[in-house]
Amino acid sequence: MALELAARALDRARARSGFQLLAGAPPWFGNSGFFQGVSGIGYVLLRAARPGTLPSVLIADLPS
Repeated sequence: MALELAARALDRARARSGFQLLAGAPPWFGNSGFFQGVSGIGYVLLRAARPGTLPSVLIADLPS
């Protein structure tokens, strides 16, 4: 289901010539924040394309 949602998001981005990060923001607006910005989108798509190659930034690997 996650891959299907990602595919739909990519289709919308292609149709709009970019991702719409904030509703109502101008088309040229970009958010560089990791979790809500373009960098986060790229990281999630890379993890979806190659599962297991990149760590989840949401799971902390804390020393014991």
